[in-house]
Amino acid sequence: MAKKVIVNPMAIATAEFDVIRILGQEWSLLTRHQDQRSANLKEVDFFQVDYVTCLIGSEPRISGWEKLDRLNNSTRIRHGSTVFMGLWKDYKSNKKNSILELLYHREQGITYVDFMGDVLEWKLFYGSFYYVLFFVRCDDGWRWGHCNLDGPWSKTNFTAVSSEST
Repeated sequence: MAKKVIVNPMAIATAEFDVIRILGQEWSLLTRHQDQRSANLKEVDFFQVDYVTCLIGSEPRISGWEKLDRLNNSTRIRHGSTVFMGLWKDYKSNKKNSILELLYHREQGITYVDFMGDVLEWKLFYGSFYYVLFFVRCDDGWRWGHCNLDGPWSKTNFTAVSSEST
């Protein structure tokens, strides 16, 4: 009798994010802001992921740095660049059947998600700028980018996090 293997349709393998190859020589990942728990994950079950804004009460927005501080003061795993890259590879391979599309259509109507588990530094001759990776849903599908931590985050800017037991 053959054993039935059940595949979790909401799980993805994480993947390496080569910051220099993808963004260029001026970019780096700041290890002092990395959530090592996320970096150590080999797979993420998106049934177990929460999407948080970190807004308190009636706050309309907070800075990215404030959001990062609030996340650092919790016990949740802040998903970072390896989870981002796993989702991007899944989306490129599976398009309409990808985890991102499931989040948009079937799960929670997610149209934006960022990854505060890694902070990117863009170093220029006149200073450094700090970013996190994100996905945004456009009319024709998902796109990725990097958002400056000095900018505002509002009720539509969700961050992917999981409990420590993930």
